Amino acid sequence: MTQQKRGSFKAKDAAGKEYTIEKWFNMREVDDLATGTTTLVEVGVPRLQLADGTEVRWVSTGVYDIQLATTIRVTSADPTAP
Repeated sequence: MTQQKRGSFKAKDAAGKEYTIEKWFNMREVDDLATGTTTLVEVGVPRLQLADGTEVRWVSTGVYDIQLATTIRVTSADPTAP
């Protein structure tokens, strides 16, 4: 399996600082025997992180914790946010 970034969304902390959270998925190749093509499909739930690789933990829909020296709680109203 490979990993692939499949989108991102914005979230803000209580002070209004904006963060971009990336959604990374494990991907699996699936062969279509009828057409002879191979397609990548998402497997499981996304891994969330900042662009620098900092872990982001899902708390609930639209609510996340960023794991820095202290935990920063951020929220997002983006409809593509998990």
